[in-house]
Amino acid sequence: MTATFAVLLVLLAVSTVSDLKYLKIPNAWTAAGVVAGLALGLMHGQIGGAFLGLFAGLAVGLPLFALRAIGGGDAKLIAAVGTLMGPTSLLSALLYAGIVGGVMALLQAVRRGRLTSILRRALGLTMWAASLGRRGDRRGLDTPGATSIPYGAAIAAGALAAWFFPLLPGGTP
Repeated sequence: MTATFAVLLVLLAVSTVSDLKYLKIPNAWTAAGVVAGLALGLMHGQIGGAFLGLFAGLAVGLPLFALRAIGGGDAKLIAAVGTLMGPTSLLSALLYAGIVGGVMALLQAVRRGRLTSILRRALGLTMWAASLGRRGDRRGLDTPGATSIPYGAAIAAGALAAWFFPLLPGGTP
């Protein structure tokens, strides 16, 4: 096991447990992940890739947070994962995370008996995005009655899947 994978595994484990239990990912853990990723990048001569992964993670996570699509801890976890994995592997991780998160959301909607209303809201959001806000309805995490999932768990699953089954060549393991 490489040091990078060990740090990534610990970061993902503690973030997932916290997100599942409290729906929060502490700043201290994501900051430690970023610092460790930069230090490991420096030690292995891959500091450029670590910074690119950090910036790619911020470029994806911060707009999603600003739109209230994900929480702040999720956005910072994406940046930390990018720092540890690099931008190419981060893209694979996010694709996997999107699939896992979608399945989690559907399962939660079914469990709560809200599948039809969730799908209607998803259609409204799709219309809103496609029309650049002129049609449909945008709802975020701060919308009353919004359903949220512990997306940190989906990010963790996506990162692990990308580590072992990269979708794109040139990733970091």
